[in-house]
Amino acid sequence: MENRYFENPLKKPKEYSAGPEQALLQEQIKNLLHSRSVELVESEVRFKAIFENAPIGFVIFDRQLVIVCANPKLEAFLGYGRGELVGKHIKDLYLEEDCAEAAKHAGQLDCGDADAFRLERRYRRKDGTLAWGWLVCSVLRDEGGGHSGYLAMIEDIGERKSRSA
Repeated sequence: MENRYFENPLKKPKEYSAGPEQALLQEQIKNLLHSRSVELVESEVRFKAIFENAPIGFVIFDRQLVIVCANPKLEAFLGYGRGELVGKHIKDLYLEEDCAEAAKHAGQLDCGDADAFRLERRYRRKDGTLAWGWLVCSVLRDEGGGHSGYLAMIEDIGERKSRSA
């Protein structure tokens, strides 16, 4: 007796002959999927070009404020090599006395009191020296509108700060 629930995986699947309507529908679906795939690849290429070649630092943090990715401009600003910032916590980049203020701003974003914040911020470079940056930070949202992390853009303002000192 043949078991109807568990087909032999080595058995050749049944061939179905599609009528002209089904063949046309299959072709339309195939074309649509191809078109969407091309659009997705083009979108990814554009995003990567913007991210990698931006004139200011870009960094994406997860919800725990751990760096997911950073662009070359930010890495150079902070004195890190390619990929060295990934996995670091935001506390690794701030002075200890600035961490409480950073947590306050992140909390305002988390609870929806603000969509973004902007401020001058001191950063600790890899070699321990200080750098000044203009920070703009906002919440990243997933497709359902849920909070998935943060996007920060940081502009080097060290030259301006030294002129005004």
